[in-house]
Amino acid sequence: AAAGSAEREGNPVPAAPQPAFLARMGTAMRHVATRPAALTGLTALVIGHAVMVSVMTMTPVHLAHHGASLSVVGFTISLHIAGMYALSPLVGWAADRLGRVPVILLGQAVYVVATLLAGTSGGDRWAVTAGLFLLGSGWSCATVAGSTLLTESIDAEHRSEVQGVSDTLMNLVGAAG
Repeated sequence: AAAGSAEREGNPVPAAPQPAFLARMGTAMRHVATRPAALTGLTALVIGHAVMVSVMTMTPVHLAHHGASLSVVGFTISLHIAGMYALSPLVGWAADRLGRVPVILLGQAVYVVATLLAGTSGGDRWAVTAGLFLLGSGWSCATVAGSTLLTESIDAEHRSEVQGVSDTLMNLVGAAG
């Protein structure tokens, strides 16, 4: 009777409860697991984000430990963010032209170079800055190509749940990093 009176008063009747979050996440993961390309895309996103966050968050501490000023730290992080986003149109073009997997692999190779450069730089601020720019560029490759591969590999009716799983996993590994 209450639902009927609410509907007559102009208030919509609430929809039936949605499945529990974990059940929806499980369904999305099972859907991804049955598609190798989707699993590759999700793996690239999650691992790439873990690498980027883990290295990037320690950079200000590393630079400060070696006597860098706040301006140098800010400049380094700004160039890192530029590497993440400024090149994304070019990365998208490359993913379309060269393929998603080759661009993901390029991103992984750039991650290796970036972490070696930044990780072995000691007090060389320019090497750290270059490493962080490359780290952002590798993240762009992994994220643009990985998310494209994931999205195009999933049936339309599962995309919102899979995107939610992807975002959740990226944020969990980012927090862990």
